[in-house]
Amino acid sequence: MEQDHDVPLLPKDPYQRSKARFWAQFVDNSMTLVNVVRTVGEEQEAARYELVEKLHILEKGLGEDFCGGSPYLHGEHPGYLDIVIGTKLMDSQAVEEVIGLEFFDPDKHPLLFKWLTKLKELEVVKETTPAHERTVAYVQRFREKALNPSKQ
Repeated sequence: MEQDHDVPLLPKDPYQRSKARFWAQFVDNSMTLVNVVRTVGEEQEAARYELVEKLHILEKGLGEDFCGGSPYLHGEHPGYLDIVIGTKLMDSQAVEEVIGLEFFDPDKHPLLFKWLTKLKELEVVKETTPAHERTVAYVQRFREKALNPSKQ
């Protein structure tokens, strides 16, 4: 149970809290970068298409439910939904670099792109997130193992 702090993880309003939980569950259950990393050809294009469609839904939904001009989804400070979505999308640039395909387009997903950029600027995120080059190397190793399971 959430304790009463100055900066709560979830909105205090029950309706806003339910919307945050809905979008967190949507992201957790339906968005993954893994499928575009461990596939090639038509299967990869299908996985990329599905991911882009989910990003469109998320962009539209968050814009309707949480776009109040605040830097983070719940207001002036990051909260539960920022953490859930951030952990799913934080490595998107590294994945795009490794697979050579774009799926997270700043022109098509301006709200998400602006929000993720703001999230990456947080000192705590900078301190706890691996460097981009290290993430790229990890994604490359993961992809190689996924595409060549006999070489493990």
